[in-house]
Amino acid sequence: MAVLLVAFFLFLIVFCLIQRKSFKVIPDLGVFFSVTAIILVLKPDFATDVANKVGVGRGTDLLLYCFFIVGVLLALFVGLYLKKVHDQLTELARKLALLDVKKGKI
Repeated sequence: MAVLLVAFFLFLIVFCLIQRKSFKVIPDLGVFFSVTAIILVLKPDFATDVANKVGVGRGTDLLLYCFFIVGVLLALFVGLYLKKVHDQLTELARKLALLDVKKGKI
């Protein structure tokens, strides 16, 4: 099972590196978390060691907290991106409407 997980995360790293041209921060986060996941798949006790140093009881709890934080951040970034796209679309529609008025189509 570990081999399949490592292969999946390696595929995810390649995918994120390809997407770096289109996006800024998200692919870098994907690479970081994929490398971290590979380390945790290969050395599962490492998460517990880090959790104990941070003050969290178990490695599983630490991972849950980290994924919750990342999920909230991604939701915020997606929301901001959609707002930006919506504003650009509104501006484009306004310019097209003004262009139509100038040409006498409306």
